[in-house]
Amino acid sequence: MKFSLPRLLSPLPPAGEQEIKFLIPRSQSPAFRSWLQAQFVTHPAHGLCTVCSIYFDTPDQASFREKEASDYFKSKYRIRWYASPAGEILPVPAHLEVKLKEGVARTKHRVALPIPAATLAGWPLDDLRLADLYRSHLPAEVQLPAGGLRPVVEIRYLRQRWQHAVFSETFCLDSDIRAVRARTGVMPPAHGGILPFDVFEQKGGSIHPLPSLRALPRFGARRAAVSKYFLTVRNLQPHGELA
Repeated sequence: MKFSLPRLLSPLPPAGEQEIKFLIPRSQSPAFRSWLQAQFVTHPAHGLCTVCSIYFDTPDQASFREKEASDYFKSKYRIRWYASPAGEILPVPAHLEVKLKEGVARTKHRVALPIPAATLAGWPLDDLRLADLYRSHLPAEVQLPAGGLRPVVEIRYLRQRWQHAVFSETFCLDSDIRAVRARTGVMPPAHGGILPFDVFEQKGGSIHPLPSLRALPRFGARRAAVSKYFLTVRNLQPHGELA
């Protein structure tokens, strides 16, 4: 099967964009979602969808270990596509993504893949075609980690987005975060267990939460440097030990 060459997009997010994340107990999700609906405007283009991501890691699980050890340098590699809330894959490109963080500085690179999302979703995690994607489509300015990358787990969650009526900041709430499949012999089996919290995020130019978010403690919110990949893998193996 032949595919055309990928289209390299500009590194994301734009210079100056900040990400501020909070953990919200799932028991507070209905009340918190109602509060968000009352406070903000539903995003006109990306209101509600299912986010589907296949995460890649090195043979020694460097990305997982970096987060576990709270390293100064952290890396994240994934292929992402989008589906409806019911799980039907949307007719938009899948992307190969690289997120690098050094201290507080971060960069994100995104490549639109020429392979349909429905095709990627059907490939097993040990399929050599998946393993080859980072070798063949990695942005020129990003170096492949020593030892290479391999797909290890697919994570899905429901994402709802809002925007502020005045400021440029946008907000998203990720819920029902779970692993739907894991690579045999590399990760513990995916049992479908949902994380006990949602992830709420403010994106924009502000380095602080907007004043309207002062009500978050009412919903048990806790600000945190969140990696859904790390937390979901820990959820597969409570003691954090990888297979």
